[in-house]
Amino acid sequence: MTAKEFLQSVRRANTDADRHISRLEHYREAAGYGTGKREASRISGTSQRSRVEDNVCAMIDYEREHQLMGRANDAVDEFVDRRKTARDIIALIPRERYREVLYRYYIDGLTWRQVAEQMGIGIRRVYKLHGWALVIFDKIMGNAENIA
Repeated sequence: MTAKEFLQSVRRANTDADRHISRLEHYREAAGYGTGKREASRISGTSQRSRVEDNVCAMIDYEREHQLMGRANDAVDEFVDRRKTARDIIALIPRERYREVLYRYYIDGLTWRQVAEQMGIGIRRVYKLHGWALVIFDKIMGNAENIA
């Protein structure tokens, strides 16, 4: 696996985890709301469901569909291990600008434009720094694999 593939897998796992977590938080928050209005004609025990029931069912269906109930901890552990490995390798890169580009894009999940704005440089310069940083990251990652 190349350095870029490894770092992209960390970035993808991060965005996937964030998306799943935000979706589940949305369902949990929505499940806490009441129905909002009361109908005098509604009889208890009818087949009509409240919005709370609909939201809880949607949350359970989502968790089952994405197999988040049983495997969530394994996926989180794998993500944490990959992210820690990426952080450790990035920390070994000698030039701070290279570390900053890799960290902001792959670990923080910023876009290239956001990285350029936060670093106060042009986007084409960010691309060049990224390329050079990947070469060094790949060398360090190769040495780490040979040692392990």
